[in-house]
Amino acid sequence: MRLERQGAETIVQLHLRAAQWYEQAGRVDDSLYHALQAEAVDYAVEIILKNWMQVIYRGWPNQVLGWLEALPVQVVQEHPELNIALAWTEWVRGRAQAAQVHNDNAQQAYERWLALGKDPPREWVSIPGEVATLRAMAAVRFGRFDAALEYSTQAIQMLPADKSHERAFGLALMAQATAMRESWKIEPAIETYYQAIEVLLQAGNLVALGASGIALGHLFQFSGRLAEAADFYSDLLARMGTNASSPAVGILQVGLGEVLYEQNDLQQAAALLRSVWNHIDRSGFWELVAYSCLLQARLFRAAGQTSDAIAVLQEGADSLRRSDPLDFLKEIQSLLAVYQAEEGRVAEAWRLLPDPLATGERLPGLSIGSRLLNQARVGLVAGRAETTLAFAAQYEQLAAGVGSRRWQMEALLLQALAQARLGTVSYTHLRAHETVLD
Repeated sequence: MRLERQGAETIVQLHLRAAQWYEQAGRVDDSLYHALQAEAVDYAVEIILKNWMQVIYRGWPNQVLGWLEALPVQVVQEHPELNIALAWTEWVRGRAQAAQVHNDNAQQAYERWLALGKDPPREWVSIPGEVATLRAMAAVRFGRFDAALEYSTQAIQMLPADKSHERAFGLALMAQATAMRESWKIEPAIETYYQAIEVLLQAGNLVALGASGIALGHLFQFSGRLAEAADFYSDLLARMGTNASSPAVGILQVGLGEVLYEQNDLQQAAALLRSVWNHIDRSGFWELVAYSCLLQARLFRAAGQTSDAIAVLQEGADSLRRSDPLDFLKEIQSLLAVYQAEEGRVAEAWRLLPDPLATGERLPGLSIGSRLLNQARVGLVAGRAETTLAFAAQYEQLAAGVGSRRWQMEALLLQALAQARLGTVSYTHLRAHETVLD
């Protein structure tokens, strides 16, 4: 009541002073609240633009989304940088379609500004490169690998080569590496991921660093280089040590846990995963959700707790359905189908894997290889041993051709299991399996 008697202008000034005080104290939520209470929208925009990147870097996209949703919708739509912020926020949250819409809005807002004949602010110089970067990553997500390589190359050429644009440059390198990976250019992808990681470390972009790190670790695992993968994860985690509370660190811990699981160090893998679970619900970081669920399910299954494994995969799938990272949702569903089939729930398993076993001349993308193998496992449990045998034999040749000892071994084991079902296991074939495993 006392404030009301002093008049609206006094109240506005008090809110502004509070906003400035909270901003200096590093309390962004409170600063933004008071700026908006004072209807100082331009100041609120300034607060968000100063802080959104660092919060995204640390892996907290839901917090940034709340800030952007507090602004008037038209303000966001007409501002190129705010659209970029919203696009990357939605991307990290796993909402690829929404991210593309805001990415296009950023380009359109930028072009409208140029059409007015005005010089854009200096900080907008990276916007065309950022737009191309996200287009490259979206192209990878939806299987358009040639387009992804084209967009990522454009982004690298567009982005200024200076320290102030390390964040965008590192993302462009990450997009290019991912496009190379999905196009089966394994060694170039490894080299480019290394480059991206160094730039992202310098920029402090932890969330992209975590995503690049686990992608590189998976390439080592794909090639059967488990010791190299473990050393890589341990080294990168040591370099990020002061950011131990970040979900982006958690995703690297999950990656290391995957390696320990494959090395049969289940206790240590479980201990690492327990340290990660705290970050999952609060972060909105969909990759962390997906990889954590997959590892936890495998650990439950290894302990003979298949019902718990099924439950955690179902929870993970439900969480991802609220977003649109279809590749990760399908990965979870494929492992869920295997465990359901093993429990005698074959009809449920086939509903998750409706397509026939793939037998194309080449793999459509590296990231779906494990899904195809899971599909073959379900087929074996469902009594389709001959189909599984034919698929596994072809898959083993494909895996050998691209240098994947991991998938080659899995395909050979599937062949052995299928032959056992058919009663056709031969000593010669078993020796061939041992040669690969040696």
